[in-house]
Amino acid sequence: MTTRPDKPESRPDHTRDEYRALFEHMSDVVFFVRVRDGRILQVNPAAESLYGVARERLIGARIYDLIATPDGAPPAPPDATRDNQITAEGTLFESVHRRADGSEIPVEVNARVIESAVEPYIIAVIRDITERKQAERRAEHHATHDSLTGLPNRLLLGDRLESALARARREGVTPAVLFCDVDGFKRINDTLGHARGDEVLSLVAHVLASSVRASDTVARLGGDEFVVLLADAGVPSAAVTVAEKILAALQAYRTNTEGIHAAMASIGIAHFREGDDADSLLKRADSAMYRVKARGGGGYLVAGTYRGK
Repeated sequence: MTTRPDKPESRPDHTRDEYRALFEHMSDVVFFVRVRDGRILQVNPAAESLYGVARERLIGARIYDLIATPDGAPPAPPDATRDNQITAEGTLFESVHRRADGSEIPVEVNARVIESAVEPYIIAVIRDITERKQAERRAEHHATHDSLTGLPNRLLLGDRLESALARARREGVTPAVLFCDVDGFKRINDTLGHARGDEVLSLVAHVLASSVRASDTVARLGGDEFVVLLADAGVPSAAVTVAEKILAALQAYRTNTEGIHAAMASIGIAHFREGDDADSLLKRADSAMYRVKARGGGGYLVAGTYRGK
């Protein structure tokens, strides 16, 4: 006797309910947005915690009104170019949105167009990427700054020096470089320990940074070597004034602070001249610094003029 396969059991269709549950409980924000005017048709509860506003107030608003703009600027206009790029395959981009309290949120937007019988709409999934951006900034800072002093490192100094030289050639300004080396640093490390040596380097970094303008750069090349880049020294005496200010500040610490009394510096100064590149300018300042060292340190050398102990 032949048997017929069992008739498939009739089961209720839970798909719609499952999609609704997914929509309601997603940690990312989901917007349904009308294509023709950017109005929000529906949004899930996650929007309330991200934007600090009840979801009912978001429905009917323009999604463009969530985009952060400078204080006092009108809301962002529709981005026709980006809207045209949002297709059924989807578009992924980053933006900055604004919460109800005025604070800004970096977000990742994953948007795609859905064709419907009535009119097309966009599904936009919004993800808060604050932690990612903070991690990126930390990584970028670590790559371009000294871990002990927080000053720019050799890599960032090179970028800023190239920019300063380009401006010098273009606008006729006169950058200057001060190459600074801590006198007696090895003895400080050997007699007082590396922890105290780190304190000395941090002190020198503070003195250097306090002696220049915000537009200038103080960098640590490594060890006890520092470079001050004056983006526009103007007259040659300006770099000398900075060097004397640095030496006076170190002398004050040398006299009044226990344990770091040996910290002074030798400073070589070089001004930009036609034909200089970054390496040649640094080398001239470095050479001048070593000539100060050879004379006992605690001074500066610029254009053949020595001022020391």
